Amino acid sequence: MFRDPASVNKVPAPLFSGLRLGQESIQDHPARIATEPNTVLSHVPFELSVPDSLEFVFENDASASLDYSQAIDLTINAAERSVSVSVPAYDESQYPTADLPLQLSGYLTGNWFDPAHGGEGAQVEVGAGSGDSRYIVFAWYTYDPGGIPFWLFGLGEFNAGDRSANVTVAYATGGGFAGGANANNASWGTLVVDFADCNSMHFTYQANSGLPAGIPQGSGSRNWTRLTSINGLTCQ
Repeated sequence: MFRDPASVNKVPAPLFSGLRLGQESIQDHPARIATEPNTVLSHVPFELSVPDSLEFVFENDASASLDYSQAIDLTINAAERSVSVSVPAYDESQYPTADLPLQLSGYLTGNWFDPAHGGEGAQVEVGAGSGDSRYIVFAWYTYDPGGIPFWLFGLGEFNAGDRSANVTVAYATGGGFAGGANANNASWGTLVVDFADCNSMHFTYQANSGLPAGIPQGSGSRNWTRLTSINGLTCQ
């Protein structure tokens, strides 16, 4: 919904009343509308004042099977009158960035693993710094050459809107169980991570040359799958 911000006629502001959707045999279906995508806790309240503009995110619920990639009919129920418009089917050519990796965000936080290689995985956290700065924490739970569990820990910075992040990776030695000793951190290498979609993570890794014997080494790439997500931050 949009109203010219330059308009001086803002009192009284129009009130949002509701949206209804129709598609083939499904008609007059209430739309689940949210101001924040990918969370069931976000919603647009009834009779919300709309002084300038309001953006909506449409999502399916369990009571209908609307296909938002196909054409839908949208009815805006206003207090004065109702307006119906037809929304055409999705046209991929209008969205040239659709096939690019996702922009990195907190919705990608969770645990990731290779279904064909049990016992190894990564815990990823994406957070916000000041302004447009963002960070990613990448904890890789893997093994050393002798098959003993080994932990690689990475931290990277990027800007809001970036689709990949460079992560500096370290490893620790000399620690003790339950805080029994202070560990010493050492540089291990780097990795680059991106996400093709909400459930697919790709990363390449490069260990430093000259690492001590017994420390995991080498380079390569991996494609892993989401195992867990954060409550209230479901990526879709």
